[in-house]
Amino acid sequence: MELTDKELTVRLRYKLLPALLLAGLSSTAFAHCQLTGKTIGWTSNIQFSCDTDTNLTQQGVDFDVTNGATFNSVWGIDASVSVKQTGNQIHLNFGKDWQSQDFIAKKNQTLSFSFSPSTNQFDIQNFHVGPQYPADASVTFTSSTSQNPIPQGTLIRLNSAQGAKLPVQLG
Repeated sequence: MELTDKELTVRLRYKLLPALLLAGLSSTAFAHCQLTGKTIGWTSNIQFSCDTDTNLTQQGVDFDVTNGATFNSVWGIDASVSVKQTGNQIHLNFGKDWQSQDFIAKKNQTLSFSFSPSTNQFDIQNFHVGPQYPADASVTFTSSTSQNPIPQGTLIRLNSAQGAKLPVQLG
């Protein structure tokens, strides 16, 4: 197989590396949701918004509480929500809305919910919607035929086991 200087086909023997790379690159497909406000007390409240329409039924909300705070229900949001707590980690699983539809957070809409924790002395940390991915990821490619670095601007095609081709431009 003859390669041009602008194209290099890399065959990776380990399936894990392409999977990790694709997972890291696909993280941009998820909405960025952020905590926009919180009230800490015997009746606590969390406000958040997302930069795109976000299906909370499929993704859920996660955050940590400090100081051993616990709670087991939330109110003030138009969906059924179940609370799962493991140590200081809280996971909110959103059910369907009152019309039996997935619960969607609309782009830039502020959503809020309230809860009564076991203590009024705690904080909310590490708030996120959906899975968390590393903020930065890197992959190093080397040529098996040369000790020289692969030049900037080289096109590398990653082929998944399902036959999808993902071009990656160096540079």
